[in-house]
Amino acid sequence: MIETNKSVYMNTLLHNLAYVFKLQNKTTAS
Repeated sequence: MIETNKSVYMNTLLHNLAYVFKLQNKTTAS
């Protein structure tokens, strides 16, 4: 149970980081 939660948490964290990184690239490119 705890392991699954940790996995989901890490996936969400990575997803958010990738999303922010994309936004940063867009802003820099403009």
